[in-house]
Amino acid sequence: MCPNAQAAGYWPPPGTDATLCPRHIIGVWDDHDSGWNNANERLPNRQIFKKMYLDAVGDAPDSPRRGAAHGMFYKYTLNEFAKGSFSSLYERESQSISRGTDLDPLLPLPQENIGVDVFLLDERYQREPLPCESRRDYCELVVAEGDSLSNNNFAWCDDFLNGGVDGEGTCCKKDEQLTAFCDAQAALAPSARDQYYEQLCNLGDPAFGTETLLFDEGLGTYVRNPGVDGFAEDLQADSPFCEVIGRRQRAWFRDSLSQSAARLKIVVSASVLIGNPDETPCSGSFSSATCKCSSDDMECYSWAKRELAYLIEGAQKPGESCAIVLTGDYHISDFRVIKPGVQPYSDAYDSAGWDNQVIQFMSSGLTNITAHGTGCHSWNADQLGLRADGNCGYVDFASFGLIQLLDANGNLVDSGADTIAKVRMQIVSTSRVVQYEQVLDMETCMLESTITS
Repeated sequence: MCPNAQAAGYWPPPGTDATLCPRHIIGVWDDHDSGWNNANERLPNRQIFKKMYLDAVGDAPDSPRRGAAHGMFYKYTLNEFAKGSFSSLYERESQSISRGTDLDPLLPLPQENIGVDVFLLDERYQREPLPCESRRDYCELVVAEGDSLSNNNFAWCDDFLNGGVDGEGTCCKKDEQLTAFCDAQAALAPSARDQYYEQLCNLGDPAFGTETLLFDEGLGTYVRNPGVDGFAEDLQADSPFCEVIGRRQRAWFRDSLSQSAARLKIVVSASVLIGNPDETPCSGSFSSATCKCSSDDMECYSWAKRELAYLIEGAQKPGESCAIVLTGDYHISDFRVIKPGVQPYSDAYDSAGWDNQVIQFMSSGLTNITAHGTGCHSWNADQLGLRADGNCGYVDFASFGLIQLLDANGNLVDSGADTIAKVRMQIVSTSRVVQYEQVLDMETCMLESTITS
């Protein structure tokens, strides 16, 4: 991907500089990259891990992703410049990036020919600890047993339930409070509802998740935090629900997504957006307790998950612009789809009234260490119809994901002047055998295999 980098003395290669890397290297971290398993904002000095990651993928020293006050979220336009020209992907954002004087001048494409925008979401830098309901039953049993030697989750569960500065646990209580509030308010006549009901409970409200509203247990309602302004990092706890991306990134993502002229929008969510929304018995000797989510994916954060799915669904206009979600983390690879209408999972995503599908392409496990043939067990079988290739339609051995853009004749798109008609997505084994393939039709924003189902 970077044939000129080594000769020029660069290591790691400057992945976003097209003069050295014609095949751009871009990425965003997940938990292990950010310092620890299932990482969140509590990690001290997490900006150091962020710098290490961006150094490793060859991000430019003056990249706008390197600011210490926020995560590494960013939008890349892959074919912003005509074929044959050269530019750093950051050049329009940061004019300080140097560029050889002997290179061709920039040749910006007409706006209608901009084909692909890639949105990298940082879901670690400002992620709050797990919501309390996700592991409360389990941790109560673990702590009650009281044996830290026989269960290595004892310390984590004790902190989850009883840690924190106030001794009331480090788990995030806000999702439960907001759900209870919204359910109670929805039962009232519209004229009797709280003044903040719409912006707290309606995912489509422009103010949703943008203000510093706190739940006052004495009043039983939400109040605005006095004297608070802006998106400063220490205001993170003032979001009304348990955060994954944070208010600053939310504002950026909403604006960038709505303003994107790209025909294809690729949203990179390192945490799995579409997992298993069902509650299931916890594993091991505590199966009498109920566990929700995988303990780390977006399914754990019900409000953040539903808002992200809502924004992606609403950003699509069949025939003009479609979106897909890229993810990993599970050590397996598959395709999952949230369909509009009444489905077994509709309540989990508030998707019954949608117009479009939300399609997730998971490619996770490039080596035999991370993907090692786990088989179709209860934790990764799909019982709700979300997996495009059936209950156990996934790859659990070493593989990689491939996306190809096709024109109306089924040929690979060769330049920004070609119109993307279909998007072919493949899960390919390391022996280069296609295991699963799905094709997105840009006229419908649906998988072709699901159009007639």
